[in-house]
Parts: sequence; structure tokens; C-alpha cells
Amino acid sequence: MADGDIWISAIANNSDLLVGIEIDREEPSWRAKAEGRAVRSEDLPFRLYGKYRDAFFEQGIPDMFFGPGGIKISENLHSVFASYNLGVAKMYPASLYLHDRNTLVTPSLYILGVREDVEAFVPEQCQNVRERYKHRSQAKPSPETKWKMPYTLQDGDIAVLPSKTEGLDFWSDKWLDRSLFFSDALKQALCEGGYAKLFDFKKCKKAVLH
Repeated sequence: MADGDIWISAIANNSDLLVGIEIDREEPSWRAKAEGRAVRSEDLPFRLYGKYRDAFFEQGIPDMFFGPGGIKISENLHSVFASYNLGVAKMYPASLYLHDRNTLVTPSLYILGVREDVEAFVPEQCQNVRERYKHRSQAKPSPETKWKMPYTLQDGDIAVLPSKTEGLDFWSDKWLDRSLFFSDALKQALCEGGYAKLFDFKKCKKAVLH
């Protein structure tokens, strides 16, 4: 990642991008992924199925959507992400079928697999983040506390240490739930590709260690 701003998107909190699909976790590809093993080429593409009998996807599917199996992205988004450093993340081909498991909707999707998970988030220098407790009786604050995004994410709400993300263009943060971070270069490429509205990027604040 070149020097520049760091951006965050709350897209993973967008309920409109939850698509009614299901997966068969006993299929070899999904079983290998769940067990952390390499997915064999002969077991690709991953198969996704419409969850409901009356789901025909007449309106198409979003370029990025969520649900069982992780993040799904379109072929166009894949072509943008593929040029950048995603760390440990993998992009696997996937196909979407109707509920009958035979009628193909689209063969040109990708599963955006496990993401690089860093610890660059500095909650004490953030604005409007919310604590997420493991238990109601958990002491406050807790060193194991995870945080949730602000209800309405704004520029400067999230503070990160750029030194912890050097070389990466795309990552999540261990302590900030559903967080997706982007380098300036990847953010610009996505905007140029017409995805600015989809991701609604917000600029992060660069944290200062005292």
C-alpha cells in the first residue's frame, strides 16, 4: 500500500445486501474451506443456492452481498480487487443456482475468503463506536471487548495506526466488528469503477501514539 489515506466502509452492516441464499456445508469445497484446507480445483466453483422456492433473482444480484459462505462479489469487482494486495484473502469462483439446485442463475461470482485480520484500530481515539460485550455481566472495560461501528459512520470516526497495515490494500480489524478497510489506491480504483456509492467510503483518522 502506498502512502495515503485509509478508508473504511460499513457495507457489511447494510441489510439490503443480505441475499437469501444457502450452501451445502457437506460439499467438498465448503468442507475444505471450513477446515482451513486448500480447496481443490476439481471442487470449484463453490455452489450457492437460492434459499426460497420463489426467489428467481429477476432484479439481478448486487455486486457485493452477504449471507452464508462469506462475502460474495461480482466478476467486475473481482477484476478490481485482483490487482491489489489482499493479504491472506483468497477469491474463489462460485456459481449461483435457484432453490432447485439445478437452474443456473450466474456462473460468474467469487467468494472473497478469509481476510487479513489486523489490530490497527485505536478505540480511545475514535468517535461514536459502540462496545459489544460477550456477556451482560462482563466488566467494563474489558481487554477482550470488541467494538461495533457507529450507527451512522462519518469521516474521522475510526482511528487506525497506519504502520500496522503497511503493504495491505484490503483488511478487517480483529477488534472492530464487520469492518472493511481499504488503502487509498484500492479505494480510488473502486470509485473509478463506479462503486463509490456502493461502498460509501469514509476516511479514517490516523491515530497518534502518546
